Amino acid sequence: MIEQDIDSLAPGRVFDRRAFVRTSVGSGFAAAVLPVVAQTTIKTDTNGLTAGEVTIPVGDFKMPAYRAAPAGKANAPVVLVVSEIFGVHEHIADVARRFAKAGYFAVAPELFVRQGDAGSYGEISKLMAPLYVKASTIAPDSPIKAEADAIAARTSDPKTRAFLALQLVETKTRYFFIGMGEGGYVPAQADDTWARRFGDCKAKTALLLALLKNLGVEAEPVLVNLGGGDGINEFPPSLAAFNHVIVRVKIDGQSYWLDGTRTGDTNPQSMHAPNHKWGLPVRAEGATLEQIVEPQITVPTASTMIRLDASKGLEALAPARISITYSGVLATQARALLARTPRADFERGFRQQFTNPASGRTDVRWSTRRPTSRTTGRRSTARCIASPSPRAVWSPTPPPTSRASRPRARAVAKRCAASNATSPAASGVCCSHTPTSAHPLPHRRPPSPSTATSPTAACP
Repeated sequence: MIEQDIDSLAPGRVFDRRAFVRTSVGSGFAAAVLPVVAQTTIKTDTNGLTAGEVTIPVGDFKMPAYRAAPAGKANAPVVLVVSEIFGVHEHIADVARRFAKAGYFAVAPELFVRQGDAGSYGEISKLMAPLYVKASTIAPDSPIKAEADAIAARTSDPKTRAFLALQLVETKTRYFFIGMGEGGYVPAQADDTWARRFGDCKAKTALLLALLKNLGVEAEPVLVNLGGGDGINEFPPSLAAFNHVIVRVKIDGQSYWLDGTRTGDTNPQSMHAPNHKWGLPVRAEGATLEQIVEPQITVPTASTMIRLDASKGLEALAPARISITYSGVLATQARALLARTPRADFERGFRQQFTNPASGRTDVRWSTRRPTSRTTGRRSTARCIASPSPRAVWSPTPPPTSRASRPRARAVAKRCAASNATSPAASGVCCSHTPTSAHPLPHRRPPSPSTATSPTAACP
C-alpha cells in the first residue's frame, strides 16, 4: 500500500538498465571503488567549463556520454575517457573535468549501454556465453589438440582426464592479468594463452574448456566471487558481482570444479566444491544463480597443537613443539600456496609469527611436509596424525635441547612405523616427527596434556 502511495506522487516510468544509465551518467560511485569518504575524494568543480550529460548519435542509436570542455574554447583537442566495466560513474566524470581544466575536450561514453538489458542473471549469462565459445574454439592444427590426445591416450576415465587437463593448465601456464581495454571481461583465445604460456582466470578457463571439449568431457564456465560470494543472491543482478571464473565439469550427474589459476593440485580430490557460495553458469540459453554446496567436513580443517614440557620447572626453558594441521579445502589451498611461494618467504613469515624477542623466543625453525613414519634425526619426538588425505602439516620448531625424550621418541616412532606398515591406507593414520626444542615458559601453569584439546589422535 505504501509503495502505491509513493508511486502516485510521480509519473510512471519503466526502470531498466538502459533507462537507468541514460539518467545517471556521471552520478554516484561504483561499489567496487568504495569506501569513498569526503576527506579523500577528489572533486573537480565546473567553473569555467561546459560539462554535463550528452548523447552521441551512432546510426539510429543515441549513446549517453559525459562531456567536459573549456567554456568558450573552440577546436580544443579531444580526449576520449574510457571507463571500466562499472560504467561512467562520478570518478570517470571527474577525470573528464580534470582534462577539461587542462584545456581538452573530454568525452566519456557509456560503452556498455548497448550490451543488453542486464536486468537478470539469465541475461548476464547469455551476454557472456558467446565470449567463451569463441575463446575456447581452437585452430584445426592447434597444439592444444596434441595435448588433449596425449591425455586421452593415458586414460579413458573422464574424471582422471579432467584432472590431468587441470594439472596441465596449472603447470604449463602462469597466472597474469591484463585489465586494459577489453581484458577485464573478454577472455583471450585459448591458442594465444597456450602460445604465450600465461593468462588470467578467463584465459585459463577458455584453455580448460578447449582441452575438455577435445577430451569429450562436459564442461561449462561459471562466474563466481572470490571472497564475497556469500549473499550476492540477495543483491540486484549485476555483472560487477563477479570477479572470477572457474570451470564446472559434470560426470555421471556429479559436479567437479576446476580452477586453472591455482597451483600445486596433486589429487583429484582437489576438484571439490569451492567456498564461493554462489555461481552463475555461462550458457547460451541463460542461467540463474546456483548455490555451490561445499563438502561436509569430517575433521577440523585447521588445528593448532602446542606442546610444552614443563617437567624442569616453571623458570627453565621448556621444550616445545607447535604443529598446524590443515585438512580438506584448507589443505588444498595450503599446497597451492606453498607451490607458488618461495620457501625462504614462507620461512620468514613463520619466524615472524612464532618469534617473540620479549620472551626470549628468537631462534625458530620450521618444516613443511606430509606426515611420514621416518624420524628426522636422533633428537626427535613422534606423534601420529589421524586425519584423511589430503593434508599438509607445518611444524615450526626451535633448536633441540632435551635428551630426556629420546628413548620414548624412538619407541613411539617404532610403534608408529609398524602401525603404518600394517594398514596405512585402511587406518588413514601416519606419523609425523619433528625435532623438539626449547621455548621459555610463561609464568603460569601450562595446560595438562590429559586435558589439552587435540583434534588428532596420539600414538599408543
